[in-house]
Amino acid sequence: MMESTISGFMKKSVKALAFVSILAASSACAWAVPVTTWTLSNVNFSDGATAVGSFSINSSFTALTAWDITVSGSTLTPTANAHYDMGDGDSSFFTISSTEVTLAIDVPSFAQELILILTSPMTSAGTPVNLQGGPSAGTDDCNQPGQCGFLNTSGQLIGSAVPEPSSVLLFLSGACVLGFVLYRRKRALA
Repeated sequence: MMESTISGFMKKSVKALAFVSILAASSACAWAVPVTTWTLSNVNFSDGATAVGSFSINSSFTALTAWDITVSGSTLTPTANAHYDMGDGDSSFFTISSTEVTLAIDVPSFAQELILILTSPMTSAGTPVNLQGGPSAGTDDCNQPGQCGFLNTSGQLIGSAVPEPSSVLLFLSGACVLGFVLYRRKRALA
């Protein structure tokens, strides 16, 4: 009798643990901090340059998690052409907020800079945002002497939010626990 009571308690404990795990995993996914990837669209400058590529930013707008943007076709002397790539080591970001991202190639010394000024704040949902143009406090590409090309079209950032990998792993671990419990239950009934 005592053995069956302990066995019943163990089964109920395993079920409760599985339920709590699934609940924790699903709530963690619901509250996960997404990373939003922003892709440049129709970004053309007065110096003939175009900018293509994307960057990823956390939802608190305090850090870029990835970036790969190429500026090419500039007529500035020396050129403002640049490849801003997080894996390069020469490329970094100086300023970041929900309304501005400044990328630079700063090794061996300041050489190129890309400044993206937005007309409205970026959101974690990834709603498209227009870039601000014009020579006064607008989006531009600059070289070391301080010559800049200014945005002369209606450039835009198009975003797409994705959950952080840790949230997905937590959800999958909860699903695995549930699967294991269901497997054991089915096996015990057979």
